[in-house]
Amino acid sequence: MSGAEVPYHLRPNKFVERQLFIEALGFIDRWQTIDTYCYISMGGRFLEDFRQIHSAFNIKDLISIESDAHICLRQKFNRPIGSLKCLHMTSGDLIVNFEKTIEGVSAENQIIWLDYADAGERFAQLNELESLVKKLGKNDIVKITLNANLMTLGEYSTLSPEDRQKQRFASARSKLGNDYLPANSKFSESDMTTDGFGRILVHAIQNSLKRGLKGRGLIAAPLCSFLYSDQHPMLTYSAILLNEGEIQEFLDKTKIPCWEFYLAVNTPQTIKVPDLSLKERLTIDGMSFEKSAEKIHTSLEFSFDEETNSSLQTLQNYLKHYRRYPTFLRALS
Repeated sequence: MSGAEVPYHLRPNKFVERQLFIEALGFIDRWQTIDTYCYISMGGRFLEDFRQIHSAFNIKDLISIESDAHICLRQKFNRPIGSLKCLHMTSGDLIVNFEKTIEGVSAENQIIWLDYADAGERFAQLNELESLVKKLGKNDIVKITLNANLMTLGEYSTLSPEDRQKQRFASARSKLGNDYLPANSKFSESDMTTDGFGRILVHAIQNSLKRGLKGRGLIAAPLCSFLYSDQHPMLTYSAILLNEGEIQEFLDKTKIPCWEFYLAVNTPQTIKVPDLSLKERLTIDGMSFEKSAEKIHTSLEFSFDEETNSSLQTLQNYLKHYRRYPTFLRALS
């Protein structure tokens, strides 16, 4: 089962990541009103991100692209708002036919989310991002999701840990290419961990953006980046295109550096919330603010992991995101 096929209610980490992206857009709203944007993404069968984006900012110019004709039909049935266009096209089609796709859209700026899952196509995906930003302008916002699973670089189960890292690093260089992971980059075999590979992908994305904007007087100012896993490790990266020289004005006006999830350094933050029953969640929430994470963890009659430190870290991550944690309840009809 691919990530796209996992039911949404079984993907709490992805849900939290989407809430964080909406929070980031809230800071951008101080720079340029978000409801004046057109939102374009790969909405999946249920178009949940469109529902949330429209609810949060009242964006009416909405376009979903989908390569699977069967899923596209389901999207048209599931549209949360009548102005949402569900188009049967690939991400590559979007880029080639970008001007035609947004023809008739009243918005002057775009928020575009390229939500990839195929680990075997990372180079092509970065190349699509590079091609896309060549067609974007000032204040446009881009977000990309890439598969961050180390195992996709090769399992090498018969090798020693050191040799395994060496082979995976060679594989990363080969798959990302010198365009996106230059030979003179600061990375090495020791970065072949989940966190290290996340930093490598951030570096590759930034190189893709720089190449796409070269000579245009624009830079891609980073907003946020996250690593999460509901089945496979995934990395997201978001940026806004600004004129060179206006970064400080942007930071001062939006106050986004005050946000704890702002990408101040090129290290993605990890989202790892536990799967909680309603009773578990209410119990933990009822002790929050009155007790430390350590005391809450000790008082619980269960743990999230056999290893105590890992279990505590999971609880701490939940307490960081409890307001963003999804609640799914059965509705009576």
